[in-house]
Amino acid sequence: MSEEVTYADLKFQDSSETKNIQEFDQVGVKEHKCKPCPEKWEWHEDSCYGEFEKSETWQQSDSTCSAHNASLVKIKNKSVLEFIKSKELYGYWLGLSPREDYKPGKELDETIISSDWFTGNTSDLNDVMYCGYIYYTYVYYGLCTSRKNVICEKLANPVKIESILMNKEPSERL
Repeated sequence: MSEEVTYADLKFQDSSETKNIQEFDQVGVKEHKCKPCPEKWEWHEDSCYGEFEKSETWQQSDSTCSAHNASLVKIKNKSVLEFIKSKELYGYWLGLSPREDYKPGKELDETIISSDWFTGNTSDLNDVMYCGYIYYTYVYYGLCTSRKNVICEKLANPVKIESILMNKEPSERL
């Protein structure tokens, strides 16, 4: 009776190294083993997105994001636009600059990427300023003092594939 020996058997006789390679091969599209984002934050491209279902004013929401070393979401490109639309958010503040004049609701499309949506000073908010929020696939402006949920974004931590392959124990990667 002959036993077949594979290259993998010869190369990785240490079972922990074999397990590391198997785990690395099973990394899915949605979840990354390296976890470049904090727990409960979602990774998209080079950013992490955290949703907080708490009722806050725009200014409080801005502070909540700052406390997480993040900022209110700004839709900077088509990929982020499609990602945010896919989340089907209802009543979440966006990082659009507060305005003194009311602006009617608008479908969430590529015009929001334009830089004129992000101009203005946020340090002197008053009771009659209007701030942008997302409601499904529309952007509306409401009083900045009204309460909405919070969605923040921040830069994802760098991912170094080499460090994953070099570690001996899975716990060392976390």
